Amino acid sequence: MGHPEDEDEDRNHFTKASIRKKTCLKFVSDGIIGGLENAFYKLGKTVATYPILTIIICIAVCGLFGIGMKDFNQTTEDAELWVPATSRIQSERKWVLDNFPPITRYASLILVENNVLSERSFKAMYDLYQQALNIEVNGKKFEDMCYRYVHTCISYSKQEGSKICHSFNFSQSLQPDEDLFFH
Repeated sequence: MGHPEDEDEDRNHFTKASIRKKTCLKFVSDGIIGGLENAFYKLGKTVATYPILTIIICIAVCGLFGIGMKDFNQTTEDAELWVPATSRIQSERKWVLDNFPPITRYASLILVENNVLSERSFKAMYDLYQQALNIEVNGKKFEDMCYRYVHTCISYSKQEGSKICHSFNFSQSLQPDEDLFFH
């Protein structure tokens, strides 16, 4: 162990250093607080001395910053928020929205059968197709409600070119022994 005098000297040195740090931090703190107090005192004095000018300046500054609000456009569209306006995706998205509005409903039907190319399957598909064409809602049929593109009623199957009954030249008049594929 060391001498008691050395321990007192170490304690004394530690205390002087902490006082010096407090003094340094206190000095910085007082400088910041004093600067803020002085700035706000001058601001308050100016506002109290020239109230009309202060109001005019406030209105002018708000008006200048508000000019940018005339072009403000609020949107929740992900593509507009995150994709650059000049990207190819934006122009393609615009085309899709112009040609296929989001209010349009699309429906698909998948029919499952052991042999979908049998006469029985084709007749069932054709019957289902005819039933869909004859659906009537509030006095409107399929032809009235379908999406029209260049004066043609477009159903999903026409768009894709996969209207199976028409692809195989199927008609109800086919006899069982007729060739379904090369009619």
